[in-house]
Amino acid sequence: MFVMVQEQEAAVTRKKGHGPKYVILVGGFGRSRYLFSYLKKKLGNEIEILQSRGASPWAAICRGAVIQSISSKGRSNLSIDVQGRISRASYGKGDLGNSDKRVTSSYLRHFFDTNDDQKQTIVEAIYCTTASQPPKVWNDQIKTLCTVKWETKIDLTTLPTFTNPVGKVIYVLKYDIEMTVAGGVLDFAVYRDGVRQGGKSVMIEYENA
Repeated sequence: MFVMVQEQEAAVTRKKGHGPKYVILVGGFGRSRYLFSYLKKKLGNEIEILQSRGASPWAAICRGAVIQSISSKGRSNLSIDVQGRISRASYGKGDLGNSDKRVTSSYLRHFFDTNDDQKQTIVEAIYCTTASQPPKVWNDQIKTLCTVKWETKIDLTTLPTFTNPVGKVIYVLKYDIEMTVAGGVLDFAVYRDGVRQGGKSVMIEYENA
């Protein structure tokens, strides 16, 4: 737990040029007196720890969700102003700190045989790391977040080709995977030839936590 606090403290320092003044404990676990005492001992007097008692942490989450929903629909003069977010994990590329941010990666698949001219199931793994400094090479800090599976009908006559050094014709399927973050929720979509593939053809399978 303290490692997570240290990582977020370091992230605030990098972004703002100084450390945070407060650590706010929310949610069910945020009510724990042991957690409060443990962090107080670790952080000392440099950072003040704020903790609500009773049902307040859960109520704050519920109120925030309700206010955000009704204000986004223009039904209330209440509002929530989120000035910035720090992502808990890194997903490989792009700055995903802001709401409704999209990052797109391009992929290739090679087909060698005319027997591949049929429906194909294509699988791509998405990786993440919670390291404060994302590693540049593969190591045990990188974990599989999910796999993106999608089905598509392959018509080789419509695909671009190239010939390899031994004279074999290679058919190339190009597609994109788009990752969107909105309100802290990740969403994935597959595009082929600029067209988003239907939900029935795309499946996202997350790894067990």
